[in-house]
Amino acid sequence: NDPSIADAFFERGQLYLKSGKKKDAAFDLQQAGTLFKSYSRMKDYQACLQILQENHLVDFMDSGSLRITQ
Repeated sequence: NDPSIADAFFERGQLYLKSGKKKDAAFDLQQAGTLFKSYSRMKDYQACLQILQENHLVDFMDSGSLRITQ
């Protein structure tokens, strides 16, 4: 339960996104968001959701893990 793991997923997800690996980016950002939420880091959680939405990564996400509302 190391909170820095969430930061690592977040950073790696952004790197994957920049390199065009959308599926990998979606997975890592989803993991980061889940961890951020469990640590009550809601601003970071919202940042993950925003990145996922803005970059159309929702289709790559596992169903049921993060709730994206429009």
